[in-house]
Amino acid sequence: MIPRRQWSVSIAALCFIALAGVSAGIGFAIPSAVVQKVDPVLIQTGHYEPSWLGMSGTSLTPELAKAMGLKPEQPGVLVADVVPGSPADRAGLHSRDRQVTIEGERVHLGGDVIAAVDEQPVTGMEDLQPFLQLAYPGQQLALTLLRDDHQIQVEVMFGERHATRR
Repeated sequence: MIPRRQWSVSIAALCFIALAGVSAGIGFAIPSAVVQKVDPVLIQTGHYEPSWLGMSGTSLTPELAKAMGLKPEQPGVLVADVVPGSPADRAGLHSRDRQVTIEGERVHLGGDVIAAVDEQPVTGMEDLQPFLQLAYPGQQLALTLLRDDHQIQVEVMFGERHATRR
């Protein structure tokens, strides 16, 4: 049995071991910031319900930016889809709404571009994901969006991600 205080270290170091006792070579790591957030809740309550925003997105590429009428070097995350009734929907985020052809491929455009979270620039999904992973249900964040050639601010309050939404 692993003492509770060592769960986070043990979880991060866990590797899949085959029934024969031989490593299958599969391992994973959990970012320490996530472990620091989740571990105390698990110890105190025995369960953890992650936060939920209810949107999907993609890093804004120069080609996508240009097709949307933005500068090719514009960083950010293009909001691809927003789940109806989700925290993102209640905050008023807009998802893509039209298709265009870029270099022979049909792509969806027209959603909001997330340019910053709590005034910290977002250059792509790799910048947005830590905010999403570390947010608590009920936590509010300010999003700076680019929409129709305007920069706007919206407040979004994270919800709980229930098993039925996964």
